Amino acid sequence: RRRAPRTPRSSPTRRSPDLPVPKALGGGGASLPQARKAISAIAKGEPSTALILVMQYLQHTRLQDSKTWPAHLRTQVAEDAVRNGALINALRVEPDLGTPARGGLPATTAVRTAEGWRISGRKIYSTGSHGLSWFSVWGRSDDADPLVGAWLVPKDSPGISIIDTWDHLGMRATCSHEVVFDNVLVPLDHAVSVSPWSAPQAELDGDGFLWMSVLLYLLTLLFVVVFVVDDGVIIAVAVVVVVHVVVVVVGCLFVVVVVDDDVSVAVVVV
Repeated sequence: RRRAPRTPRSSPTRRSPDLPVPKALGGGGASLPQARKAISAIAKGEPSTALILVMQYLQHTRLQDSKTWPAHLRTQVAEDAVRNGALINALRVEPDLGTPARGGLPATTAVRTAEGWRISGRKIYSTGSHGLSWFSVWGRSDDADPLVGAWLVPKDSPGISIIDTWDHLGMRATCSHEVVFDNVLVPLDHAVSVSPWSAPQAELDGDGFLWMSVLLYLLTLLFVVVFVVDDGVIIAVAVVVVVHVVVVVVGCLFVVVVVDDDVSVAVVVV
């Protein structure tokens, strides 16, 4: 009986959850090319796992540079990934609103109380749901000019339930189920990335867009194509799909070139 090849000790996939966490906090301190290699290797064997890790990397890559997250929460989430392999993902999509990328106020509401924030709402397409330790929940406050953005919620908080609605062929293991928040209490400083509805702030800087473009739009779509199209046609087809998706989502044309360890991006406003 043939044994599956063992992962080399030097392989980045051995420490996948904390790969982009800075070395100063005990993580891998990975660059984008290193993260791309890890996702590529994992996706060849299990695309659902790769997608969950992409979400993890997108949350961690700019976390320590955040000007809105309290320092102790940045450190706590990062060290949890290092010590426990803890996963985090953004829960943004709702049954009525859809994705917030198209605009509109979320129905998920955070009410400020003397104890902290009380969060209620429903999220769908919650990739990694059962396996996550932290939810970054997109919501709104109940103010006249509501705060809109992300609240950090520990998954084991009372009032959270996961409804197993996700049963999609080929991607079942992403566990992208519905998550329900019923009066969930979090401390006031867990409003980690919010801004007034009347004065919204950008969620991602240039580096954040770069990581998203390469890891999410290029690699995950590339692996959808790779099992269908012969070599030589793969790159052409994947790039066409990526350009279409990124233009729709961010209003810019990202041309992503990945050669060995080098990543180059040209941005053309359309």
